[in-house]
Amino acid sequence: MSKVVFFSDLHAHEFRPYATILPNGMNSRLADAVHCVNQIHQYAVSQDVDAVFFGGDMFHIRKSIAVQAFNAVFEAMSQFSLSKIPVLMLHGNHDQVDKEGSIHSIHAFRTFLQIADKPGWVQLQGKDSSNEYAVLAIPYTENLEQLRDAVQTKGPRTNQPSFLLGHFGVQGARVGADFVYRNPHDAAVDDLDCDRFDLGFLGHYHQHQQLPGADHFHYIGAPLQHNWGDRAQKRGFLSVDTETRHVRFIHLESPRFIQCNIEDVDSHPECWDDSYIRLVDDRQWS
Repeated sequence: MSKVVFFSDLHAHEFRPYATILPNGMNSRLADAVHCVNQIHQYAVSQDVDAVFFGGDMFHIRKSIAVQAFNAVFEAMSQFSLSKIPVLMLHGNHDQVDKEGSIHSIHAFRTFLQIADKPGWVQLQGKDSSNEYAVLAIPYTENLEQLRDAVQTKGPRTNQPSFLLGHFGVQGARVGADFVYRNPHDAAVDDLDCDRFDLGFLGHYHQHQQLPGADHFHYIGAPLQHNWGDRAQKRGFLSVDTETRHVRFIHLESPRFIQCNIEDVDSHPECWDDSYIRLVDDRQWS
């Protein structure tokens, strides 16, 4: 039995709303994102994870990344390499300079992990060198014809389940974030020909869910809440048993966006932890 991990949509950035500057000089919301990567790494080490897959949108700003944000995420991701855990990443729309995606912000990560730059089959050797993973990687694209052609290509045979790993919208799925919008280029479930794959994992939409009509395909979901549009939604990553193909959602500790009525604060103890609180007073005023 092998265990692999999928995470996506970190959107690392020095967000200003609700942020503080920590004693080490780091923006607190950037630190929250880095802490998520560190938690995933700790899980991967403790559970002897064989490989890690990232589904796009490592950073939030497309053309300009703060030096501290890049350095902190680069260092956090390098921990997987130091622990000899292979990683495959693809770029999302927020990582791309333009829609073509030929230039992207995760290029430098190829010094210690594997990057999928364009649609196509990729093979990743696991930490256990006897395990080989065949992955159809599809970085962000609005070219539906290219996507349909890619899913029809034949993948290599390996001793592990075949995965589709992509970053794009799918009609009928819940968006689950203010960062993401539906557009006419979203794929239909039928475009993915899901039965060709043992499992599918997607980034782009931030709410963890299974695709309607294809319950072996999952939106991974974001590892932390990013704004008020994310409130009341669980955040974390996915752990997959490659033998049973069981997919388990793992919750991550991070600040939440919580809205509660001012009269009900005492019944919501979670309002007093390290979260962002919006108090609503709907009483009638005379």
